[in-house]
Amino acid sequence: MDWNELTVFEKSLLLGTLLGDGAIRRTNAKIAPKNGLQYREHFSVKQMEYREWKLKSAPRIFEGIKVRKTGTSAELYSRKDTLFTWLREQCYDDRKKRIPIQLLEDCTHPVFLLVLYLDDGSLSLTKSSRSTLNQIIITPHIYLYLQAFYPEELEGLSAFIERTFHHHFVLSRRSDGHFYTLRIQKTEEAIRFLNKFSPYAYAIPSMRKKLDWD
Repeated sequence: MDWNELTVFEKSLLLGTLLGDGAIRRTNAKIAPKNGLQYREHFSVKQMEYREWKLKSAPRIFEGIKVRKTGTSAELYSRKDTLFTWLREQCYDDRKKRIPIQLLEDCTHPVFLLVLYLDDGSLSLTKSSRSTLNQIIITPHIYLYLQAFYPEELEGLSAFIERTFHHHFVLSRRSDGHFYTLRIQKTEEAIRFLNKFSPYAYAIPSMRKKLDWD
């Protein structure tokens, strides 16, 4: 399979989840096998419903799900294909994953941002009170925990997201990885983000806690 044979939806889902929880296994051989490399994604069985949704949404990309003997974890996997050999060259620098800025413009379907958020993001809530008004104020914050990437890569990704999906993420300091992740800073923008993707809370009920502001 070739990258250009994929639909915009397939490209967006594949690259979004590859930047998130997905990985392309590297072979020890000096020359990649003729039948190509393989996509793999390990996860807890508690998140089985979400991975089943991925499998159902992109059957040309993903082949199946295998539960490990322990029964507590599983793996979403693809068949071996030269597509993944090519993608590994685009998305990895030796063993380190990087953001292939040159491929982002092919991934304009919102599912790119959705799976990136569901894989590596979170909805964080802060609480404050106004005692004089007897009020408690809950404020949502959207994070993409992508600190494994360099700040300049995150800046390129943030610019793409704003240009394509009109959601503004800024760099936020952390103490691990390369010290930065992405965050939606303004409350109204965070709620707009949640409203955009809230319909998927019904398609993937187990992810409702990340998607349904109500």
